[in-house]
Amino acid sequence: MNKTQNTPSYQDTLATDVNDDEIDLLALIQTLGEEKWLLFGLPFVCACIAAVISLYIPPMYTAKATFVLPDKQSSSTSAVLDQLGGLGGLAGSFSKSPAEMYVAFMQSNTVQDEIITELNLMQRYQTISKEDARKKLLSLVKITTDKKSGLITIEAQDKSADIAAKLANSYLKPFRALLNRMSLDEAHLRRDFFSQQITVISQRPFRDPFVQTTLMNSMIKQYEVARIDEARDSQILFPVDVAKSPESKSSPKRVLLVLTVGFVAFFLTLLMIFIKRSLRHAQSNPESSHKWANVKKVWKLRS
Repeated sequence: MNKTQNTPSYQDTLATDVNDDEIDLLALIQTLGEEKWLLFGLPFVCACIAAVISLYIPPMYTAKATFVLPDKQSSSTSAVLDQLGGLGGLAGSFSKSPAEMYVAFMQSNTVQDEIITELNLMQRYQTISKEDARKKLLSLVKITTDKKSGLITIEAQDKSADIAAKLANSYLKPFRALLNRMSLDEAHLRRDFFSQQITVISQRPFRDPFVQTTLMNSMIKQYEVARIDEARDSQILFPVDVAKSPESKSSPKRVLLVLTVGFVAFFLTLLMIFIKRSLRHAQSNPESSHKWANVKKVWKLRS
């Protein structure tokens, strides 16, 4: 009977746990109260330092230019793909995502070098080599694509609003020149190919004159298409929104920077206070103080 009476009930155990939780909570609140100057003072100092540093960060301006790609290939290109058969299917697989291919062209050394030379970016970025200027250019220019709309957006950053706008717009000219040069070379190859086929068909004997005439007419048509493509420029990229000098800076966002530093410093300070309290509790507890002494002993640099 006595053992049954001395056994604590469930309600007593629950009340004891609640009391222990209240004591721990009050102890935590007391610890924060003791460290209130550190808890609020250190984040405030860090936020003030971040505010002062942000004043020395040079403002950056972002200009945006938008270009559009045609939805369909030109008739001459489609005709070439039809004539090339299996090779045309392979080329068509690469043309499923032309926007990514054009972005790669824009970020090529050929296009970048022309922009660097035109805007004298080596001197502006204070780089020794063009390779360093290219790396700097890649870090300041962001090119994105939208597969659904076929839009290519160029966002360029610079300390000068006018230079940012010029930088965003400067991609169109060298990119078009590169496409025109590639298109011209491709047209040369097609013209030479069909010219050779015309010669072969004209010299090769055919049992059926109708078949020979049909093939000859087809080759002559494709030859004329290639000659037309040689004579015209490839206007694949069209400007939608030309970049203008931005009126307001895009960075640094001083308020956001100060708030972020303040909140991070606050939580780090809070964590430091909790760790400090746990270490203090461990040293005062007889059981954990022995373990703490062993920890300091094994981590001691000098024996």
